[in-house]
Amino acid sequence: MRMRTYHFALSSWLALVAACSDSNQRSQPDGGGLDGSLGNAGVTVIDLGAVQTGQPTTLMIGEHVLGFHIVVTTDDSNIGTVGVDVIESPTGDKVLADDVPEGGVAPIGSSPYGVVAVSVPQTSSRAAMPIEAGAWTLTLSAPPGRTAHAKAYVRSSPDGEFHGGTLDVRIYIPDGLMIQDPDAVHAITAAEASTDACVKARVDSLFATLDQLFQLGRGKVEFVAIGSQFDSIPDDPTRLAALAETVAPADGFAAHFVWTDGLTLFGNDVWANGSWVPGTSTFAGHSLSGIAVDVSSGYPAAADGMTMVHELGHFFGLFHTTELNRSFHDPLIDTPECASSAAVCPDASNIMSPNFYGATGGVGLEATAQQRRVVWGSPIYTATPAP
Repeated sequence: MRMRTYHFALSSWLALVAACSDSNQRSQPDGGGLDGSLGNAGVTVIDLGAVQTGQPTTLMIGEHVLGFHIVVTTDDSNIGTVGVDVIESPTGDKVLADDVPEGGVAPIGSSPYGVVAVSVPQTSSRAAMPIEAGAWTLTLSAPPGRTAHAKAYVRSSPDGEFHGGTLDVRIYIPDGLMIQDPDAVHAITAAEASTDACVKARVDSLFATLDQLFQLGRGKVEFVAIGSQFDSIPDDPTRLAALAETVAPADGFAAHFVWTDGLTLFGNDVWANGSWVPGTSTFAGHSLSGIAVDVSSGYPAAADGMTMVHELGHFFGLFHTTELNRSFHDPLIDTPECASSAAVCPDASNIMSPNFYGATGGVGLEATAQQRRVVWGSPIYTATPAP
C-alpha cells in the first residue's frame, strides 16, 4: 500500500487558512441516520455580545470546567480579519498571546474570513490543565469600522471529570460521489448512503478509532445532499464553498465532513483538510465549519475513517505532534517529538502524527492524556452524565 503522509508548513499558514492540509502525495438531511441522538449535555453558552476590540473582556469561569471554546464573528461573518489576540487566566498566565498559544509557534488566533475560534486547553499551561476558576480575560480584534461579537461555550461536569460521551456527525455527499471498499467502485447519493457498505465501513472506522483513543462513542449520523459541483474540489475557493454548505442540527452541534473524490489545494493533492485549529465547531454554514475528505479510490475505508479522526483532532484543537520538516511540534508536553535525525519517529503511532497511517498501517494508534484533555474540553460532543 502506498504511504499517505501529512504536511503543514508554517510559512504557508495564513495562505492555506487551514489547520492541516493532509497530503497523500498523489497526482437538508437526505437519507436515514445510523443511530444515536443529538444534544450537547454539559455545555453552557455565554453570549459576550459586542466586544470592544483591543480592550480586555472578562469571562467568568466556574469550578469543574473541562474547557471552553470562544467563537468570534464580525458584522459580516465572511469578511475581514477577526481575532482573539490574548487569553489570560485569573492568575495572569497568557495561554494565548499575539494569536499564538503558549508553547506554540503558529498564529491560530485570527482568521481573514470574519470568524475565528480558539479553545482552552490547547496547551500544557498550568492554568489550563486543569482550568482555573475565576475571571479570565479576552482581548479581541476586528477590522476598522466593524464590531466583534463573541460567544463562549463552556464544557463542565459536576466533578470536573470526563465520564464519556457521543459525537454526532453530518456527512455531506455530492450527488454522484464515487466510492469503493469493501464493494467495487460505484456512485452513491445521500439518500442511499446509510445502507451503503462502503459508507458504513468508513463510519465504523471513524467511531471505532474515536472510541479507542478518546472514549467518544457513536452519536447520530446524518447524510446531507450537496451539489455535484463538489464531486471534486480542485482549488481553495471550491473548498470554502463546499464547507459553507454545512448546516447545524436544530438541537445541538455536530462534526461536519464533506466527502469528495479529489481534493487539491494550492497545487497539492491532499487527503483531507481541516478548517482551523480548532474549527468553529459551534458555527455551521461557514468555510471554517467543517472538514473536507477525499474518499476516492486507491485507499481503504479504514484509512479514511482514521483520517477523519486525525482531522477531528485538529478541529478539537490539536496540532501535529511533529511536522514532517521537524521545524514545529505541538505545545503539549506529554506528546513525543521526532528529532531531525531520527530514522524512526517516536510519535509515529500517535493519531496526530503527520504520517500516522503510512507509518503504522493504522496499527497501535495512540493518543496521550493531554491530547484527550484537549478533546474533552470541546463543546461539540454530547457528554455522558456523571454517575
